[in-house]
Amino acid sequence: MSRASHAGRFDDSYFFYALKHWEPYLKGQTSGSGIPHVDKEILGNLAIIEFDVREQSTIAKILSAVDRVIEQTEALIAKQQRIKTGLVQNLLTRGLDQGGNLRSDRAHEFKDSPLGRIPVEWSAVKLHQITSRVGSGVTPIGGESAYSADGVLFIRSQNVHFDGLRLNDVAYIPEQIHLSMLRSEVFENDVLLNITGASIGRCCRMPSVNGYANVNQHVCTIRLLDSTEATAGFLAAVLESHIGQHQILQLNAGGNREGLNYQQVRSFVLPWPGDDLEFVRIYSWIRRMTDGLQASQASLRKLRLLKTGLMQDLLTGKRRVTSLLGQRDGITT
Repeated sequence: MSRASHAGRFDDSYFFYALKHWEPYLKGQTSGSGIPHVDKEILGNLAIIEFDVREQSTIAKILSAVDRVIEQTEALIAKQQRIKTGLVQNLLTRGLDQGGNLRSDRAHEFKDSPLGRIPVEWSAVKLHQITSRVGSGVTPIGGESAYSADGVLFIRSQNVHFDGLRLNDVAYIPEQIHLSMLRSEVFENDVLLNITGASIGRCCRMPSVNGYANVNQHVCTIRLLDSTEATAGFLAAVLESHIGQHQILQLNAGGNREGLNYQQVRSFVLPWPGDDLEFVRIYSWIRRMTDGLQASQASLRKLRLLKTGLMQDLLTGKRRVTSLLGQRDGITT
């Protein structure tokens, strides 16, 4: 092992990755009240394995190849997101005719509405006109101390995201507490909307889950009069789009604390198709785009985990690449 001094003994790219490997440690060693920095003594004492230069170069080429795939996947995700945003905007203002095609000005009729031009078959409605419930839950007495290892799923704002419900950091409450909070019980195809804090406006359709579910006071539950996967998915898409987010921004402007009340949520104006089958057509398009985007995001997460594992193995000598040294064309740069 060698201390972190370049001194011509290291391949430049290998040295870069070796220092990146220490990044988590260095973030915990920052000091200073102004611009955080790491003392030179700490940097100078970093231990970096000094492999043969050819082995260093091979390690750097492997990690660089993974980085290129990560960058390509990130670019693909950005492109998919742009396409989805543009297409959803058209779907929510033009819809799909009976043939499954976007309505055009030339072949279809449109009318003026508070939301701008919408198909004549649609209406601009206020949320309270199409819902049976708009409300949230409460924090159980005792706060987090009331949580349990299992029981009834307790949804908080950190679980609600535009790409769906995330349950990797989930809480549970005992069934007896849930029974005291039945007014805020959540059902499949409700729409969840964060109404306070930095995540205000994040929303998603409630999927099917095992057992019962409830929410705390930071999450608003919206239940449609005619609640199906397609209508709930359409509503979530409207709230996520510029149509919903612009109204949230306007209603929340000027306040000292980010937050919406139920009266404001009920006042949202939404485009609403007049044909049940059109909800299905539109939601199917949105679902396909969302599934493709989520697949790419899952691939990106796997690639980042792969890179982390490779850095740990290759930069510490746990796995050696000596068998590749004779394969001059085995790794491309």
